[in-house]
Amino acid sequence: MSSLAPLSRALLAAGFLFATGVHAAPQFVNGLTIPANTIDATGVPGANAGRVGFFSDIYYDPNRNDLFTASRGAGAFLNDRRIRVGKRTQLSDCLVATGHPHVNTNQLDLDMAQLKAMIQRTVGVRREGSAALDLAYVACGRTDGYWEMNLKPWDIAAGSLLVQEAGGIITDLTGNEGWLESGDILAANPKIMHQMLQVLNQVEL
Repeated sequence: MSSLAPLSRALLAAGFLFATGVHAAPQFVNGLTIPANTIDATGVPGANAGRVGFFSDIYYDPNRNDLFTASRGAGAFLNDRRIRVGKRTQLSDCLVATGHPHVNTNQLDLDMAQLKAMIQRTVGVRREGSAALDLAYVACGRTDGYWEMNLKPWDIAAGSLLVQEAGGIITDLTGNEGWLESGDILAANPKIMHQMLQVLNQVEL
């Protein structure tokens, strides 16, 4: 069965929360297209007051022709192939990703300190320029973890379900819930989540 089949049924009964297009960031102005085409659906009936329950997500990366889909309880898929997060167990063997603010730079010193700490403790750190794409890459194992601060809900809502349905964990940067509200997010496979939290929380300015 196509991974879009359960999504098609779910979307018929869903209320669409939002969709985002290509980021109007400096990368786009300079000719580098950052794909961020996401559709997030929320089951409005029965949803908790003040809390959105995402159950279906679609993310399309036009540069690779990659279609990521996820449905709550039905798994995550890349072009109809079931995906899982990576299996590495040591942070020192891992490739991780992050993003940096281009508007609000109030926490730039902390951001740079976290980046330095991760570079020293991993194989490398990548920056794709799209939080949705970074989360999709964690979901399919192309990277092992991702963290970023001060994001908006539309940046991370779709990708978070992809990660969770692929067997990954999503928290804020203290290991707690509330990442959607705070905009501070950490996504990783279960084996390295605690290791990433330790590195980030040991950073001193």
